[in-house]
Amino acid sequence: MNLVKIVALIFLSSGILNTGLADESTAKLYGKLKESCVEIILDRHTDGSGCFVSKAGHVLTAAHIFQREHKHLEVVSPKLGRFTAQLIALDIGHDIAILKVKAPNQEFPFLTLAAKASLPGTDVYLYGTPIFRRNVMAKGMIASDQTNFEFLGKFYAEEIHISVVTTKGTSGGPWVNQNGEIIGVQSGIMALDKSPQGVAFAGPLFAIKRLLSEKKNAQTLSLKMAIEEIGEQPLDYLKKLPAEVDGVVAKLVKKDGPADKAGIKDGMVITQINGKMVTRRNDFLKLLRQTKSSNKVSLTVVDSNGKNQRTVGILPVILESE
Repeated sequence: MNLVKIVALIFLSSGILNTGLADESTAKLYGKLKESCVEIILDRHTDGSGCFVSKAGHVLTAAHIFQREHKHLEVVSPKLGRFTAQLIALDIGHDIAILKVKAPNQEFPFLTLAAKASLPGTDVYLYGTPIFRRNVMAKGMIASDQTNFEFLGKFYAEEIHISVVTTKGTSGGPWVNQNGEIIGVQSGIMALDKSPQGVAFAGPLFAIKRLLSEKKNAQTLSLKMAIEEIGEQPLDYLKKLPAEVDGVVAKLVKKDGPADKAGIKDGMVITQINGKMVTRRNDFLKLLRQTKSSNKVSLTVVDSNGKNQRTVGILPVILESE
């Protein structure tokens, strides 16, 4: 027997070339997602995706879908049709939301939650409605072993990173493992000049579990500004900043927001939050979110030239209460 035949037999016996079972199992996964997933409709407009997470008709989706005002909320199931729904709970800090379909005498096919988060390098699957194309499944891969804070235009969401190219319309769609168990909720994408860069953001499993268990709004604290790291700043900025100054940089400070009212300006360096030194965006935002909602946040800041150090107290806003 020649070497080529020997190698082929080894591959076949190990299943490397026997892809029929894998294809069958992926098709079965697709069918499971199709019967459990929905489109989210606001005032007759398709605004995102979601999935049933209970036989009673609870739906999991993305919080940012509900930023615009609307009068009518509906979900559309490819199997069961159109239903009126109501918003039950929001967690803006992880970009997830729970809806409830108004159909008291009906049971719905639903997806369950994974027991634990998927590890980096694991294959995962997204199901949704990209650019108004229905019933589309995409394959991705867990890209990091930690959550990261992503700025979604108006707020920060703590999310997982997944390697995949996707687009709008899939927001709120479930990310599932190979067993069809939910490990995340599609939130946004990494983009450069509006072009996808191959990384998606998804609300994490631990936050989904908490919101489904409590079914009440989270309390996400915000100072109404963005945060950048010193290494992200232009060279002209760095030349003016003394080398011994370290921290994070205030950006996009919203007029009349909490930070603005406390005198924080774009370009100021925040060296400490609540008495703890910070140099990373993730660390700053984690410490902010750990503050009790009734307490002021203490920020030690300097101007962009490293001078005029002072400490200010700021009472954050709760995003879910706005």
